[in-house]
Amino acid sequence: MKNSGVSRSIFYSAKSGHNITIENAKMISEALGAKFNDIFEVVEDCHPYAKETISKHKRTLHTILANAKRERLIEHNFASKDYILPIRGENKEVRILNDVEAKQLVKALENEQNYQWKYSLLISIFMGIRRGELAGLQWEDIDFDNKTMTIARSVQDIPKYGLIIKDPKTETSKRVLSMPDKLVDYLKEYKIWWDKRKNYFGDRWKDTKMLFCNENGKLISPGLFRVWLQKILFREGLPIVTLHSIRHTNITLQLMAGVDMKIVSVRAGHARASTTSDFYSHFIKNSDIHASEIINKIFE
Repeated sequence: MKNSGVSRSIFYSAKSGHNITIENAKMISEALGAKFNDIFEVVEDCHPYAKETISKHKRTLHTILANAKRERLIEHNFASKDYILPIRGENKEVRILNDVEAKQLVKALENEQNYQWKYSLLISIFMGIRRGELAGLQWEDIDFDNKTMTIARSVQDIPKYGLIIKDPKTETSKRVLSMPDKLVDYLKEYKIWWDKRKNYFGDRWKDTKMLFCNENGKLISPGLFRVWLQKILFREGLPIVTLHSIRHTNITLQLMAGVDMKIVSVRAGHARASTTSDFYSHFIKNSDIHASEIINKIFE
């Protein structure tokens, strides 16, 4: 697959039975020397773009045209609010695990025999970080004494280029997060196993400090985390969700527990608190109702 132009994450998605584009399916068929119709089924899925997707395209166009206007290449920025009406529509609903299902997943992970599966997914559900950030973690980012985790980089799988290390999604995505005591204990266990694994492979091991890597110490695709997660979810009879859904689960559980919106936003690495409040407005409404019920009980 290395020279096929298909990224690792796309290949593993296809291998796990997830939907991929026709273009990627054709490239995989060609690389395998197989007939397209023998290994793939074409399914049409027509749906409107999510509000957030449209907003991202609008911001990109606005930035490009604003720069062109500064350079006096164009007279008007037709992507500005002077010409475009506010984007309407609903944010795409993301499936998450409820608190009972999340606890069941953690219990299953505690008994998981594959240590990379176990500890990567425990970090995901306890910290709610993005999958690229998870793949980019190094041991220097884990401060056992102060119980903190630093998010300093992200790994991306770029078609035709492979795996690269880059800065996190936004400037605010670079952050230092406090770790729950339970996760600190998990990572101490994992460090002992990691050191033994490194010594076992000896000269084959690439000099790396990445928490999650392949057998010779090289980077792994962030798409692997989703494959690992869904295998465990299927085995445990839990709803089949994505790794990004686990991130949403973490954020939602914090809001439901009454954690301040600003704190949740910082931990999530969102550029603005409004991003968090817009996406999780339905949970904020539930918290507002709960607050009024508490006040009612005080004065009853």
